[in-house]
Amino acid sequence: MAKVNIDKRKYYRESLRLYAKLSGNLTRTLDKLFKQQRILASKRYAQNEIITDSFYLELATKLHKVFTRNVKQVFDNSKEMTERMRQIKATDEEALELYGATIGENVTQVTQTTKKLVEASIVSSLNDGLGTEDTAKRLEKSSAFSRKRARVIARTETHQAMNYANNNIAKRMNLKKPIKEWASAVDERTRNWHRSMNGTKVGINDKFMVLTPTAGGGVSERFMDYTGDPNGGASNVIQCRCFTLYYDQDDDVIAGTAKKPRKPRKPKVKPVVIPPAKINETSLAKPIQGSALQIESGAKVRKELKERMEKNNADPRYKIFRDDPKGRRVNKGSGKVTSTL
Repeated sequence: MAKVNIDKRKYYRESLRLYAKLSGNLTRTLDKLFKQQRILASKRYAQNEIITDSFYLELATKLHKVFTRNVKQVFDNSKEMTERMRQIKATDEEALELYGATIGENVTQVTQTTKKLVEASIVSSLNDGLGTEDTAKRLEKSSAFSRKRARVIARTETHQAMNYANNNIAKRMNLKKPIKEWASAVDERTRNWHRSMNGTKVGINDKFMVLTPTAGGGVSERFMDYTGDPNGGASNVIQCRCFTLYYDQDDDVIAGTAKKPRKPRKPKVKPVVIPPAKINETSLAKPIQGSALQIESGAKVRKELKERMEKNNADPRYKIFRDDPKGRRVNKGSGKVTSTL
């Protein structure tokens, strides 16, 4: 097979983007299904005071159809991604048929968990002394049919199917010396033991040994064919975002460079336009006579005031001052000397 250039970081970003798109579609489908099922569960309990096995059988049948349709979409998209990356015609013959058993196991697991959650909700309601109608209403709010659970299931199912499809396709590419490498997200949400697995390489037919924490502080060895392999157990697959990169030993594989963080954009500040002040045309073009402010000199003002005071002093009505021998003005009533201008 022809040698190709592979950018590991770019491959991971494309895988994560495809995973987000497909799991988002499945989340919406499951959320719609769960809404229908919780209403149905509430009605049946209100009528019969029990949820029979027929309810869970119907749920399993619907889930199988949904999961199968999702897996087919995942396989088709994974195949297209491989063809684009290696410029070859990829094949996933019999992959869907081989994956059928896994679909069945996943449907059974989801259905059994739903049954446990529904029964726990009923027991809790009865212990709280609720009647049939109130218990039926509480069923509609059960976590068994929540959007959060739909999202967790969708992410886990999509991730598992994607990695299975990539593993199946890689084994059919006729690589000379095929290698598979564990690629982790390596961020704050990544499991510590998955972060340590990042960059681990093994032969395509070998297994990854994942040291997995257990209850009580212990560690167990889990052997996985690919990221998302159900053999890793719930602690390694639920909401995992790791992917497996497949390439030939002779391929040019580079780690890639991280995207440069975008520089924060400066907010666009619109210039403040100050409107021109409105001018009263009358005051400029046609001024009113005597309306203009005139500034007089100090000497002129003092002269006018002195003349006005002398005039008033000469008036017998305001004759309250007299001149003393020194020529000063003295108030007749108080005898105080007034200031002179």
